[in-house]
Amino acid sequence: MGNASSLSGQSLEPLLKTLKDLTGPDTRVLCCYEQRTMGKNPEIERKYFEV
Repeated sequence: MGNASSLSGQSLEPLLKTLKDLTGPDTRVLCCYEQRTMGKNPEIERKYFEV
């Protein structure tokens, strides 16, 4: 999974629910992201890794 746009705090939960609904115990989900250090991005990134 790659994301070219910034995840907002509101879109994170639905994305994770969709991934959970579409995957099983033998599924691997590979995620990549661009580390962003300005604005709200550090807060959203921290929340993403907590979940």
